[in-house]
Amino acid sequence: MIKFFRKIRQHLLSEGKTGKYIKYALGEIILVVIGILIAVTINNCNEARKDRKTEKQVLQSVLVDLLSNEEILKIAEVKIDRQIKETALFLELMGENPVDSTFYKVKKYINFSSEVEDVQLNLAGIQVAINTKIELLTNDSIKKEVVQYPVFFEGYKEQENLMRDLKNNRIRPRLKEYVYLENFTTGSKEFTSDLSGLLSDRTLANDYTDRKWESAEWKADFIRLREHGQNLIGLIEQELKKK
Repeated sequence: MIKFFRKIRQHLLSEGKTGKYIKYALGEIILVVIGILIAVTINNCNEARKDRKTEKQVLQSVLVDLLSNEEILKIAEVKIDRQIKETALFLELMGENPVDSTFYKVKKYINFSSEVEDVQLNLAGIQVAINTKIELLTNDSIKKEVVQYPVFFEGYKEQENLMRDLKNNRIRPRLKEYVYLENFTTGSKEFTSDLSGLLSDRTLANDYTDRKWESAEWKADFIRLREHGQNLIGLIEQELKKK
C-alpha cells in the first residue's frame, strides 16, 4: 500500500503537477491521521470495555462481603440486644438490701449481662476495591460508601472494645470476688457463692451502670454500621442491574 502511494506521488512530480502533488500529499496525511484516530478510538473503547468488566467484578466482590456481613450482623444484633437487656435486668436486682438474691435469677442474667459480642466482618473484597480498584467505580455514591464502610466498622469496634475492657477489667474481677463460676456452669458446690454480697456491692453496681450507659452508644454504633451496609447493598444491586 505504501509503495502504491509512493508511485502516485512520483508520477505527479515527474509530470510537473506540483499543485496536484501537494493536494494529494495533504490528502494522504489526512487519511493517516484519520486512521490513527480510528485506531486510538477503538483502543479506548476496548480499554473502557475492560474497565467496565473489571468494575462489575469489583462490585460483585464487594457485594459478596456485604451480604455475608449482613447475615453476621443480623445474628449479632439478637445477641447484643439480649446482652443489653439483661444488663438492665441484672442491675434491677442490685441494691443495698437485695429483694431477690435467688440463685436462679442471678444465674439467669449474670452471663449475658457481662458478655460482649465479638463481631468479625468479611472485608477482603472491600479492601481490595479500596486499595487497587476504587478509581474504576463510576458511581460516586458507591465509591464514597465503599471507602467509608471500614471506617464505620472501625468506629463500632472501638466502642465494642471499650465494652470488653469494662467487662474484663472491672465487672468480671468483681464478680469473681463473690461467685464461684463453676456454680453457674456445672452446678458445682465445691465453693459457695455470696449472692447477697454480690448484689449489694455498690462498686459493681456502678460498673454495671457504666455498662448500661455505654451500651446505648454500643448499639447506636452497631445500627449505623448495619444501616450503612444495607444502603450500600441496595446501591450496588441497583448499579449491577445496569451493567
